[in-house]
Amino acid sequence: RLKSSIFDLVVTEWSLSDMSGLDLLKKIRVDSHSKNIPVLMVISEDLQGNIITAIKAGLNDYIVRPFEEHKFKQKLEKILLK
Repeated sequence: RLKSSIFDLVVTEWSLSDMSGLDLLKKIRVDSHSKNIPVLMVISEDLQGNIITAIKAGLNDYIVRPFEEHKFKQKLEKILLK
């Protein structure tokens, strides 16, 4: 879908059914059509190792579930207004 459409942002989970959010992030970053799309990852646990790995792979930001709507909005604004 990323190759067939134009996206301003990708919001993904760390845990997906067919691949991890980290694997998706890596695929986004190596593809010339999508490598500059900002990515926000929703994670269930604040695991430092996972977060550091994802940031090194090009993650723009993350939010830990459960989260409040205003915090999610702040994350989106931070990413999109850069």
